[in-house]
Amino acid sequence: MNRTCTALIMCAALVLFAHVLPAQSTWGGLRFGMSRAEVDQALGSKGLKMSAAGQNPDLFDVTPAYQVSVPDLVDPIPFNVQLYFSVGKLNQITLGLDKATYIKEGGSVYAVVDVVNGSMKKALTAKYGAPFETTRPCSAEGHDLVELLLHNDMVECKSSWHGQAQLISVKWWFNKRMEFFSYFVSYQPAPSDL
Repeated sequence: MNRTCTALIMCAALVLFAHVLPAQSTWGGLRFGMSRAEVDQALGSKGLKMSAAGQNPDLFDVTPAYQVSVPDLVDPIPFNVQLYFSVGKLNQITLGLDKATYIKEGGSVYAVVDVVNGSMKKALTAKYGAPFETTRPCSAEGHDLVELLLHNDMVECKSSWHGQAQLISVKWWFNKRMEFFSYFVSYQPAPSDL
């Protein structure tokens, strides 16, 4: 009986501490598990606005576009931000490259792929360490990456990093025929925190 009582007290204490301790900050100082009202207030204090994204009641856009500054570039990289809520709590943050703003008139999409892939990879690795998962195209840079893009109809990349209590994933793909490039950075709670 004594062991059972001790085990129950320890379980109750763990549950209590799990609800009392603050969650780890993620993009923009937000925390997974925040309510919509808490996120809206936190973003508002930074001059950002959250608005519904289409028909999905759990998906929200953040405006204006978020500018990511990386050490090896003069100009920041513009990203559109979307927030996903599950059961009313923040569960995922996705930054999508704002291609229309970033690819200047007459600019080369191949150069953009190389610059964004290389610069963002360096910045994320500097912050979170080496990725624990990566596919071959993610490690190509410069001439090697452009050659890879020129000689394949479709190139996809995925890299993932462990942050404190979160997973950071980069996914991008390039379609040669359409010269279409999509690049996303996603922040989610680490699986043990779900």
